Amino acid sequence: MYARSVDFGTAVRWAFQRYFDFRGRSQRAEYWWFFLFVLIGGSLLSFVDGVVFGMGDEGGPLSGLFVLATLIPSLSVGWRRLHDTGRSGLWLLLPYASLVWMIVALITLGVAVDGENAPAAAIGGVTAFFASVVWVIVLLCMDSEPRTNRYGPSPKYDEYADEARV
Repeated sequence: MYARSVDFGTAVRWAFQRYFDFRGRSQRAEYWWFFLFVLIGGSLLSFVDGVVFGMGDEGGPLSGLFVLATLIPSLSVGWRRLHDTGRSGLWLLLPYASLVWMIVALITLGVAVDGENAPAAAIGGVTAFFASVVWVIVLLCMDSEPRTNRYGPSPKYDEYADEARV
């Protein structure tokens, strides 16, 4: 058993080749290289938006298009990354669910008790949100399961994984 490495260009290419593919597995390097690509690309295009279009913190057309173009591949590579650790991709949605819960709790408590308990609900909701973000990051940082799991062969350790990738 040997570990296969993925470089920056390969990770970005694979993420876009598997744009809508939420099946299978993606190794840790593939996810984090693509994450770095999105981070750098978004930052550069935000800077260009600011220089060319005079846009500030609200964003601009170039960075907005970049976010739209990378949203689905970011979700799909994250989904596959969680599969690689033997977990459901649904874990990726946990921070969003806790964010919705926080908003609903704030609205409900704010209306029900004239806002007296709203600060407590806000603290609880923010804590749940950040805890869920940290938990998902921990899951994304875990090593690949070395053997084939219910999501397919290991892209990191299986010598036949490249054939199953396409």
